Amino acid sequence: MRKYLLGLVMLSSIVSCTTSRLIKPLDKGEKQIAASLGGPLMNLGVPVFLPLSAINFAYGADSNTSVYGDIHLTSGLFGVMHLDAGVLQSIYASPKFGVTSSLQANYMLDFWQGQSRFYPQLDVNAYYNYRTKKEHFVYLGFTNWFELSSTRAHNEEQAVHWIPAVQLGHVWDKGKWLHQFEMKYLAPNYSNQGIVVDYISLGGKGSLGAYYTISRRF
Repeated sequence: MRKYLLGLVMLSSIVSCTTSRLIKPLDKGEKQIAASLGGPLMNLGVPVFLPLSAINFAYGADSNTSVYGDIHLTSGLFGVMHLDAGVLQSIYASPKFGVTSSLQANYMLDFWQGQSRFYPQLDVNAYYNYRTKKEHFVYLGFTNWFELSSTRAHNEEQAVHWIPAVQLGHVWDKGKWLHQFEMKYLAPNYSNQGIVVDYISLGGKGSLGAYYTISRRF
């Protein structure tokens, strides 16, 4: 049972990770702490998301650049340490519309097996402020995970080295508090056939995912 749960956490982390950390850069010197919950959708008679959770801290280095880091809690409960850190950069910004990109490093260590993995990640998001006063906004983006290992479980050859995802989300900006909802189509190039989890997918590839994040600015 432990190996089953551990494999489920590892697989789900690789396929999904969490919701997008930052979409827009923070103001210079501004800090933000966030908690997120969500993951791939599974069919258990009704759609249920895998409850992957994480705590995030972000800091505004300047008005165009923010840095952040995450501690993933659910994977840690099953013996897999998952940490990440990244930097978000504004590419274009206007009062209504903007584009950002983030470069992120993901590190995972399986305490039971003593194995570790490193996954670079590159995200690009475009957002639209539909209410300037409150700055509520919607966003559409593209996530790219990169698999560097030549082997996967049981020393089988690793055939997939690029794991993309498309995300669509909404952020309610309440001033100091933000509420973020996001849907993802995870790993559309990754077959989910013959695995232990019945993911809700399109054409037998990847999975749909649902996420919620609450954030507090300081």
